[in-house]
Amino acid sequence: MDQCLQVALVAGADAIAEQSNFIFSPLSLRAALALLAAGTKGETLRELLAFLGSQELHLLNATSAGRIAEMRSWPQLSFAAGIFADRSLSLRPEFVSTASSAHGALARSLDFQNQVVQYYEINNKSLRKHDEPTNNSKYFAR
Repeated sequence: MDQCLQVALVAGADAIAEQSNFIFSPLSLRAALALLAAGTKGETLRELLAFLGSQELHLLNATSAGRIAEMRSWPQLSFAAGIFADRSLSLRPEFVSTASSAHGALARSLDFQNQVVQYYEINNKSLRKHDEPTNNSKYFAR
């Protein structure tokens, strides 16, 4: 069984036992961990690759790119991914490129020290800042 599905089963065990509602996306967990793997190295990378069932990072990236392409062909499914780091940290250009090309993710540095609430829209791999939120579910606040 897929490791991410096993995590979902463990995380939802109490909800299942209580016959209550529980929502968990193994695909989202897999996408997040694959994106994380793209920015790691050494033992952390080896552990992530083992968990995700891949021998090499380039194979994991190719698999992720294929899944993203397949999901984008389904009109009833929307997929948005992003990773944001504080502006004081540096994102390696090769990570930003891999995040976009293999994982369909937006990678940006933002000013996390600013105390003003800012709203960002992830749309077509672009990031737009807004003063007020809208009804678009692809917005997040900082």
